[in-house]
Amino acid sequence: MILNAILAFFVFVLILLYVAKSKQANRLKNELENYKKVWNAIDIPIFIKDKNGNVSESNKAFDIAFKDCKQKIIKELSGYKATSKNEVELTYDNAIVKSSIIYYSNFLDGGVGVIFDISEIVKSKKSLLKNYEALKLSIQGSQDGYWEWDIKSNGIKLSKKAREILGYKETEKSPTNMTEWMNIVESYDMAKVNEALATHINGNSKFIDVEHRLKISTKPKWISIRGEGIYGSNNEIIKVYGTIRDITKQKEELSKLK
Repeated sequence: MILNAILAFFVFVLILLYVAKSKQANRLKNELENYKKVWNAIDIPIFIKDKNGNVSESNKAFDIAFKDCKQKIIKELSGYKATSKNEVELTYDNAIVKSSIIYYSNFLDGGVGVIFDISEIVKSKKSLLKNYEALKLSIQGSQDGYWEWDIKSNGIKLSKKAREILGYKETEKSPTNMTEWMNIVESYDMAKVNEALATHINGNSKFIDVEHRLKISTKPKWISIRGEGIYGSNNEIIKVYGTIRDITKQKEELSKLK
């Protein structure tokens, strides 16, 4: 009787353990399924590398982007071993070569990488630079000056005509950064100029188009500033190219009509 009771007890414990293990296995299975759903729902190519540096897993977006070229790309990705950001040319499906950025980071015993297609940004940048060169040629000898603004350094470059419009002689030092330019803006116009610049840099306007007076003039002098930014690899404006024009006569004529 006692032996039967002990056996029955052990059988009962084994059943409980089996049920618990089955529930745990089902839970893990469900979590894995949910993970795969999220993993494949991300529309950016992602890959995971094992401790040997081999690509062990990729999501659906990766497979769609590279298709027949997948094995070639996997071989190229094996060269990434340290946390890095790399701008490269990759061959996508249908043998289309595109400018891309690969963000790779070491993770646990392997690593994880994300691939961004920046070909449209690069194409847009090249197109804008081409248009800018054409713009420079077209405004040489005209009443407009041109200017460049490097966002990272805050430095600006002014053409000879632009310096002249701002009231500087050839031998005088003109503004070399945006802060110095803003220092010669009439204080009444400072807010709207800053707003126009910030709005464009933050991606909330197609171009800069603002007018302001110069505080260094002996008599009221109005200028018109127009410009458009070009985007870098992080989809942020890195440079602005534009024109500057003296519109004092137009403002005087409008004032007479009032």
